[in-house]
Amino acid sequence: MTFLLVVIGISVAVIAALLLGLRARPDNRLRGLAGVGTFAIPLGAAAVYLAVGSPSFIDPRASLDDGDTVIALLERQVASQPDLPGPLMNLAQALDEAGRPGEAAALWRRAAALGGDAQADALAHAAQSLIMANEGTVTTEATALIAEALAVEPAHLPARFYAGLAELQAGQPADALATWNSLLTDLPPDAEFRPMVESGIREAAARANLPSPLPDATPQLPDDAQIRAMVDGLAARLAENPDDLEGWKRLGRSRRVLNQFDLSHEAYLQAVALAPEDPEALAGAAEALTLGSENPAEPPEEALILFRRVLDVDPDHALALYVVGEAAVRQGDKATARAMLGRLLQRIPPDEPMRQAIAERLEQLDLE
Repeated sequence: MTFLLVVIGISVAVIAALLLGLRARPDNRLRGLAGVGTFAIPLGAAAVYLAVGSPSFIDPRASLDDGDTVIALLERQVASQPDLPGPLMNLAQALDEAGRPGEAAALWRRAAALGGDAQADALAHAAQSLIMANEGTVTTEATALIAEALAVEPAHLPARFYAGLAELQAGQPADALATWNSLLTDLPPDAEFRPMVESGIREAAARANLPSPLPDATPQLPDDAQIRAMVDGLAARLAENPDDLEGWKRLGRSRRVLNQFDLSHEAYLQAVALAPEDPEALAGAAEALTLGSENPAEPPEEALILFRRVLDVDPDHALALYVVGEAAVRQGDKATARAMLGRLLQRIPPDEPMRQAIAERLEQLDLE
């Protein structure tokens, strides 16, 4: 999905963001997910960290601060385009974020049934929603969905993670150990999600009365503390290697997810210093400034300047078009507003629910 649902806050929930690249709210972290016996995968940490590897931006729908309004809009989109997976997946994600995972699971399954490139993601998401709905228990139905996802895409990281969790909960720690060992070999050495998988490997080995293939680790930190420790570790590596452009952008995204907007802004400015025309770095710095301001609905002038620089480099940048267009609306500059929002509308795929919101905004301008 090009336009990720970040609607009710910038944020991002835990496993969804991390493993599947989708975001949710920090206050909606999957409490208790994966908790069995003495073992609980810290999904909050996980969610932040496969997510920080992929660029993202504020969804223009974030100006709609009523979650029910957003869900209603997405429901209308699904009703008008029931055979497209995009609207179904957007609505499912919104329901997950709203704490309605049981309803979300049904929509993820509908999206998966339509096939396409996102089928494995939809199946894994359906399993995840069922796990959430059952307070961390991998049910028989969730296990079947995980198997379906792996049949479609055997290397799918989230599905492999949940497969190991299902095996552990089913009393098959040796199988879980093998599954997570295999997963670990496919993760880069510096992948922030590695500690989560390593924790699972150690627990599975202990339960199976087998020697752990990994050295002993320090006691697991609480969820939020572990998240921040990972981010601080990335910051420390960048202090030693300040020319790592992608690293600074990842740090900016990580700080933003943690609502550390000043630090996110600083990290993105480091990236801008290395690449003054990098639209992601410019937009990230502008976004962090906006989110850290007193009224994010009206970005400060410094942020608007950065967003305009983004458009100088990338005239089709969705977030910049939206923010600059809305600023023009507030300033009474209807010509600029129509130009920006009209250009944005042209680049939104037909199956994206925010297309309707932008079209309605343009109609309002024409009536004023």
